[in-house]
Amino acid sequence: MSCFLCSIPFAQDWLSIIDSAITLGGLVVTLYIARTISRKLDSERTLKNHFIEEVKDVRVHEERLFQYIISDKIRPHQLKSMMGSLNTSVGDLMNLLQSQYGVDSNYLNAFQWQYSQHITDDEDFTSNFKKNTEFKFKPQMLKDFTSYRADKIKLFNDLIVMINNAKGK
Repeated sequence: MSCFLCSIPFAQDWLSIIDSAITLGGLVVTLYIARTISRKLDSERTLKNHFIEEVKDVRVHEERLFQYIISDKIRPHQLKSMMGSLNTSVGDLMNLLQSQYGVDSNYLNAFQWQYSQHITDDEDFTSNFKKNTEFKFKPQMLKDFTSYRADKIKLFNDLIVMINNAKGK
């Protein structure tokens, strides 16, 4: 049993055209879906890379601050300004990461608050703050501060891993 329409030459041409149109349509839909998914993945990767660079920038800012803290010539007002700038950067970054990926906004904030508290609670810092007198932290404070920092610095790498593994909202 053969198809009655298939035996008519005119119908065979139309069936061939319809078959080609269906194949072409399927190809167009496939290409559209592939491009849309590719764009979304590229866009998501670009956003993640941006946030990772921001984390790295905050880490560099923190390193500069640390180098200043261990230096011989500290001015309390400059140190406070540097800490404020770092705290603002961390706060802004963490708020964006929370809204985009659901990362706890306090993840680095707690580190920064403790970081600042170590410094602002220090006797040398407070006694020199009013006159903005140049000073150097005592060795024990630097040892305690360096130890605290060493325990917490891995948070930056952990945050980068969280961003890479996160699903956008």
